[in-house]
Amino acid sequence: MAVFSRIARRLKGSPVFIASLQAGGLMCLGDGISQTLVEKKDKFDLNRNIRFGMLGLCIIGPTLRTWYGILDRRISIKASKLGTAVAKMGVDQGIFAPIFLANFLGINSLMQGNSLNQMKNDITKNFTDVVISNYKLWPAVQLISFSVVPLQYRVLFVQTVAVFWNTYLSWKTNSEGIVDPEILPA
Repeated sequence: MAVFSRIARRLKGSPVFIASLQAGGLMCLGDGISQTLVEKKDKFDLNRNIRFGMLGLCIIGPTLRTWYGILDRRISIKASKLGTAVAKMGVDQGIFAPIFLANFLGINSLMQGNSLNQMKNDITKNFTDVVISNYKLWPAVQLISFSVVPLQYRVLFVQTVAVFWNTYLSWKTNSEGIVDPEILPA
């Protein structure tokens, strides 16, 4: 129990830093799963893995922690905890998610060394599929997150679920869409 108390104190003392570390590590994990289990690459692309980790560390972790803090301060429905969670999820998924995903796709493309024209093409090519996939997973996850997960644990909770999402994003943004048929559901 003492370990969890220390973790809780650390999360409260440096929330953005801790969220950044969590997101960076879990983004690396998602890309690693994509490369080894989904794409079954012969050679692990360490640069790609580091790039994905840096996205989590420098952009995703701080952005999500800041965003969740804003939602907690700005959206509260006194009548209902569930109503507050639904309102937060609606704003998160209706406004934040599409903007965040477009930015993710663009930054990832630039980090791959692509030109601004190629970045625009990458966003155009992947945005619709990524947003549709987002809406199949994240509204339910965010309802749980906003209704029962305390703010200091929210990025960790979301990024733990996001290991699977990060695997998908890594595959979607780094491959030609070829996947081993053995891993697909029957």
